[in-house]
Amino acid sequence: THVQFAAYDQDREAVIKRALDAGVWMVNVGTQSDTSRAAVELARKYEKGLYAAVGLHPVHTAKSYHDPKELGGGEASKGFTSRGEDFDYDYYLQLARDPKVVAIGECGLDYFRVGKENEKSSAEKQKEAFLRQIRLAHEVGKPLMIHCREAYDDLIAILQECKNLLVSPTPGVAHFFAGSKKHAQELLGLGFCFTFGGVVTFARDYDDVIKTIPDDRI
Repeated sequence: THVQFAAYDQDREAVIKRALDAGVWMVNVGTQSDTSRAAVELARKYEKGLYAAVGLHPVHTAKSYHDPKELGGGEASKGFTSRGEDFDYDYYLQLARDPKVVAIGECGLDYFRVGKENEKSSAEKQKEAFLRQIRLAHEVGKPLMIHCREAYDDLIAILQECKNLLVSPTPGVAHFFAGSKKHAQELLGLGFCFTFGGVVTFARDYDDVIKTIPDDRI
């Protein structure tokens, strides 16, 4: 979840209370430095039931639009286009060491909006940030929360190369998995779990892939 986002500024505590009263716990996931810190600060307010993941979303490593419902506060409340965040290892390490942080992410690769004019530089910057977050997850002994869109071959190649850095026995989760059966089998072989978005309730695109994944990995 992203209850730390500005979209919840008016009813955040009420949303959290309804969830906890229903026995639903949540991990609020960071997308860049501000939302990662906000996720940790929010989790600290609750003795149990709220946790955080901290990381830099691949979309935010290069020039990208920040939705006003994401950041919030001051000028950010109007939305703006960023120059791209460089992954500050020490900053995220400080956050990641907090006992309320249970994962590193959202991190990964996203080529969906990478423009042709800067395709190579954007992809390389995403890869660099992803590699640093893999190392961070290894250092703090916490799993990865992976975001991947139209980049599964490159993502899996990086994970294979960094196999010795992945946290055992469960290195992480492939969030909203949208890859092929081949990609799923490769990630299964590395120990990853999977989540699927609400699209599976009305689209049939993922049925065959889901059938190939053991129940205890979903």
